[in-house]
Amino acid sequence: MAVLVNRMSASASEIVAGALQDYGRALILGDQTFGKGTVQVLQEVDKGQLKATQAKFYRISGESTQHKGVMPDILFPSLIDKEEVGESALDNPLPWDKIHETRYPVYWNMPAYLPILEPRHQARMAEDPNFIAINDQIDEFKTQIEIYKNLSLKESVRLQQREESTQRELDRENARREALGLELLTSVDDIEPVEEDTYAKEASEILLDFIATNQMAEQQAANKTAQK
Repeated sequence: MAVLVNRMSASASEIVAGALQDYGRALILGDQTFGKGTVQVLQEVDKGQLKATQAKFYRISGESTQHKGVMPDILFPSLIDKEEVGESALDNPLPWDKIHETRYPVYWNMPAYLPILEPRHQARMAEDPNFIAINDQIDEFKTQIEIYKNLSLKESVRLQQREESTQRELDRENARREALGLELLTSVDDIEPVEEDTYAKEASEILLDFIATNQMAEQQAANKTAQK
């Protein structure tokens, strides 16, 4: 099984993803999760309610999901800014910690497959027009952050920056569409998001690589047994 997560995956979804990862039952793909590993309760007071933290979640490995979240086995590029989204972006978050792990079976040693899966994943992303466009969009986002740190108060400068940004967005989309043999656009208003389908497709490719690698390993083990 392959499970996609990102920075918006929080609380219960992190518990599930972490359990599947610990047991070796799934490949966790995507980006670092939110890091919501605490339990809050609402207590009635004279005027309103008080939210109090009373517990923390822990994985069977002993690791907390608080603050750190779940780290995927294979990273995908993300358009979500970790500095702005996530438990670690909040004021005074409880720290990550670890307790004693419990005994549990591991069905597949996923880390052992990563030296094979990771390079293939990177090679596909480097050639995929959709991932190229997503990475370019991430670079543009970082550029815009730097621009916003020193915003001009001159209207003509701001308008020019907006026009240049819009043109880069249209050029980026048309480069992607041209590589895919699609009709080019004349306006950014016609652009539709593509990252979800792109991520799902790449997740299926990684899963197919895992299945093929696992079958090959089983066949090699069977051949050695037969030779004995």
